[in-house]
Amino acid sequence: MVAIDQAVRLMPVDRFFRVVYVEPIPLIQHDFGSFTAGQTKSDQELDFLYMPDNELAQFRFIPVDNVIVTAFYQPRKRPKWITKSTGGMLPRGLDYQDTPVESLNLTEFFQYEDTKLYVDLFAPEALTTSRIRFYGFRYVLEELEAAPPVFTTIWYEGLSPRGK
Repeated sequence: MVAIDQAVRLMPVDRFFRVVYVEPIPLIQHDFGSFTAGQTKSDQELDFLYMPDNELAQFRFIPVDNVIVTAFYQPRKRPKWITKSTGGMLPRGLDYQDTPVESLNLTEFFQYEDTKLYVDLFAPEALTTSRIRFYGFRYVLEELEAAPPVFTTIWYEGLSPRGK
């Protein structure tokens, strides 16, 4: 998290900003609808998380119902949570029990303005609701004309896989 008056460098646009305002975003819950057992819903756009111009959000999330986030893209075709040969997924019953679920640090992402954001979802059982909760912070930014001497770099998009 960055504070008011701190500088950030947003990548991949490679522009510098000063944070002029910060506030928490306590809870945004979204229902992706009903699923039949074994159903996948691909390219579910998270447009309800898009931010106004010159605003950045820092989110963490967790599934409420038994829906699995099998892929996370920012923007489309730029997957996050990947290794060279596989991708991570996030079920409701997290299996890293030694880490407090409240921290949700493995689900953190940044949303700059209306950069496109998508998830793929899978339901192992029939569901009437498929809710996911998002928590975070909102940063209002003021663009700087030059690079400041001290700044925090934030990548808000997925990085294309390398070495392929």
